[in-house]
Amino acid sequence: MSGQAYTTHVAQAIDVKYLRQLADRPGMNVPWTTTELGLLAQYAPSTFKRIAEAHPEFGSEVIDIDDPLAFQAGSEVVGKGGTIDTALVHTRRTANSVGSKIHNANRIISIYEALGFQHPDHISIVDGMSSLDEVLLYAKDAFTALLRSAPAGPAVETMRKEADILPRELAQFSFVDDLRRRLGDDIAVALFGSATTSPDFDDYDIFVVVPDGTIGAMYQTGDLVGARLANPFDGKSIGINMIEQSQFTKYVRWQHNPLSLLESCRVLYGSLDFPVVSEEENREHGIAHMMLRVKSLRSAAIWTAHDGALAGKPPLFAYFQKTLRFLAEEVLNSEEGHRVRSKDELSAFLRKLGWEELQYVPNNTALVEATQLATVASSRLLDRFFRGKQFDQEVLH
Repeated sequence: MSGQAYTTHVAQAIDVKYLRQLADRPGMNVPWTTTELGLLAQYAPSTFKRIAEAHPEFGSEVIDIDDPLAFQAGSEVVGKGGTIDTALVHTRRTANSVGSKIHNANRIISIYEALGFQHPDHISIVDGMSSLDEVLLYAKDAFTALLRSAPAGPAVETMRKEADILPRELAQFSFVDDLRRRLGDDIAVALFGSATTSPDFDDYDIFVVVPDGTIGAMYQTGDLVGARLANPFDGKSIGINMIEQSQFTKYVRWQHNPLSLLESCRVLYGSLDFPVVSEEENREHGIAHMMLRVKSLRSAAIWTAHDGALAGKPPLFAYFQKTLRFLAEEVLNSEEGHRVRSKDELSAFLRKLGWEELQYVPNNTALVEATQLATVASSRLLDRFFRGKQFDQEVLH
């Protein structure tokens, strides 16, 4: 939450009562358990360093190790930059949310500086930027540049996937023709997410892969800002992730589950090369992204209680609730090995553990409580399944 003092609290355990007490205090008072601090040290070392400065008893020597910091940087580039396109296309942005994206870009740029990576200049909002959308387009350029400089990792095989729309699916995927009319034929389009793994899905998530250096032009010529893309077949929203052609394989590799994308992602137009990573690397990516989601949820449990920010925003509420599914997926990948799992299977696993992903209701008090309950659930799942987990540095060598 912009403009508020950020204070870290270390607790043995976190419950809803404790979160309410912290939310009632001035500023941002964010709690972490010792188990979670250990995970942050391994998978989000820049965050751990900031906490360690306030709590020197935890030490900060992990920051001297480049590999976890580089792994955090690659994960954050795709994790924090991946929502900009949806914000632009569906006008899902506020001054605070746009400011948060600029803050995240500048924070990642600082990590690149520490690692000696090539990077764009820090972003400063200037008076010449007349709208939030203009700022978001500037942020999109920055994240695109950060992806170009992100480490590619050790060489792995790739698998090319070609378009595979069946004749009976032409009507359902007719939105591809609209994208081609907007952006031209020199693109590739791929469907990912729950639309590929479950008959019960809320929207369509797609990769739109374009020639290098053309993202800004594509937004302009395709009239994408504020287009609110939806599938005429069923009215469901279409969320895009626009990526340069030369960076697509790297982008997938830095996702939270590259093996799942390899197996379940459907190319609807063109062809794309997917990385074939090891299960060990796939697991490390998953845990890194899991901790990024937990960080966002942890802060949300406090700031949503301050300003009612979830009211009227079902997608934002759902984003925080989905963190539990992220955790469930990483637990099962660690315990049973990787395979593609549906949303329903992950939800069933959470119910078995006594946790439920709650649904949006038009009541701010209930929304805040649901976010705090999800925070408690995430903390207890981390303590039960990931206590003492160490980053496997071999995956980057």
